[in-house]
Amino acid sequence: MNKRTLRATFKIAIFTFIVILFWSIYRFSWINEYVTKENFIKLFKEIRESWWTPCLLLFSYVIFGLLGIPISPLIATGGVVYGIALGIVLNTLGTIISAITGYLIAKYFGYEFIQSVWGDKISNIRKILEQKNNLRYLIQIRLLPIPFTLVNYSLALSGINFKIYAVASSLGLVPSMVLYTLFFAKSYSWITTGKREDLTIAIAAIFAIVVMVLIIPKIIDVKKYPKSNNNP
Repeated sequence: MNKRTLRATFKIAIFTFIVILFWSIYRFSWINEYVTKENFIKLFKEIRESWWTPCLLLFSYVIFGLLGIPISPLIATGGVVYGIALGIVLNTLGTIISAITGYLIAKYFGYEFIQSVWGDKISNIRKILEQKNNLRYLIQIRLLPIPFTLVNYSLALSGINFKIYAVASSLGLVPSMVLYTLFFAKSYSWITTGKREDLTIAIAAIFAIVVMVLIIPKIIDVKKYPKSNNNP
């Protein structure tokens, strides 16, 4: 085993150990029971007046995204506590920042190892993903309810170009956060007030998400995407 392979193995081992350690602490402790939509909404309602609470929400997105903790409590918190408009802004920023952070960290710690083990195979996967005709699928992945962290790490370890990753992730996350925020905000409002129009809007948001998954990737002009230089 040469020095490069040894270094790559050490980096991914450290990264894997840290992620598993903190995920285990979350999964098998009281934290798991606390991380719910209801608890987060209650917490942020109590501290909402503090200027730093939006920053806390954004920071939570990064931590949840790195450790593989579901981000739905954060999306619900954004919509319910901050309202639809500000909630959309915070949820969109949070998911994009988290996606970029996850990509950069996973690529730094893991890509060198993946490249040393699979070499040409991973390069071929990257080239396929970066083809213009396949960019719509990268966007579609972000629209689907696939585990957020899994998508971040998988695309990072494929070696996909950062610009393509960032643009495709943003184009997928912006409309999905608009609709998911609307859904959670109106669902919560319907539960607490019983207004039928809120339920109607929540159902419409779900329907729009399904339509978005099927239609949006087909109408996006992929020629506007940045070209990849195929650098890992």
